[in-house]
Amino acid sequence: MIAAVFRRTWPLVLGWIALCAVLFLALAGTEDPSRRHGRILSNDAGRLALAALRSRDPLRYRDYEVVHVAVARAGERGGEGGA
Repeated sequence: MIAAVFRRTWPLVLGWIALCAVLFLALAGTEDPSRRHGRILSNDAGRLALAALRSRDPLRYRDYEVVHVAVARAGERGGEGGA
């Protein structure tokens, strides 16, 4: 039974994989439609903020790094602490 179903559907599965691969390559450089026009990613904003700080006072901010901050649920812990 399973072999018969596989014999009938393998072209469909192969076509679906090919379609997904083509769409992945075609849409690789496009903007995220869920983000409003003019908004930037939080990682990019962090890098821009750090560059602005370093342009004002390079010595004071030379050891600063950009990190990603996310909201944690109650009971979740980070690597270096947290409750």
